[in-house]
Amino acid sequence: MESVIFETNGLLDLRALVMFGVNSKPKSESPIGYFGTGLKYALAVLARMEAQVEIRQGNNSYSLYKETGDFRDKSFDFLFLKGNTTGSLIELPFTTELGKNWDIWMAYRELHSNTLDENGKIYLANKYSLTQDRDITQIIVTHNLIRDVFNNKDTIFLPNAMKGNSGVQIIDAPSKYIYYRGVRVYELEKESVLTYNILHNIELTEDRTIKHSFYADWYIKQELQSTASKTILT
Repeated sequence: MESVIFETNGLLDLRALVMFGVNSKPKSESPIGYFGTGLKYALAVLARMEAQVEIRQGNNSYSLYKETGDFRDKSFDFLFLKGNTTGSLIELPFTTELGKNWDIWMAYRELHSNTLDENGKIYLANKYSLTQDRDITQIIVTHNLIRDVFNNKDTIFLPNAMKGNSGVQIIDAPSKYIYYRGVRVYELEKESVLTYNILHNIELTEDRTIKHSFYADWYIKQELQSTASKTILT
């Protein structure tokens, strides 16, 4: 089975997996992720969905696995990274309960967003055909559902989305979603005739949805009114 590969230059600092609130995107002037939690959520969701996850950090390789244990009177799936060559064990500070309301596409969105923030690339490949490089990091995810999400990623990330910090891109195509700087952030109750990509600064929740939807409505209405006599579709 082909895996989805999230590949970036440089070596992942493993503290990003064990510390909350740590976030730095020096290679991006406008990072998509900035809460310092998205990678942890993604790993928890993928483990819960029984996906195979391998992190290749240069010459090192780690596999994600879960182990059931009790906490007081309840069982949890605790998460670990195991060094595939050294046998070292890193206990992650969260269980599969993290992101318990997330769908698998949201885990994909986080990994894809992090990769874009680091100017990396996302592609399908047989993981056994990959060569390791001491100067790159690869997060390799193997699961039929994550592969399906990759094949339909244009519903999560707008192709050819406009850049900038102001305005609203209006696309002549129907959509069930509103996008923020090219990333899906809101699901509409019913499909809209046009697709809207908001470029203004708006506040998102930690799960990457619009915190105050009335701002999105206001920006879209303002854009439609101000360009009513012009060609607005792209």
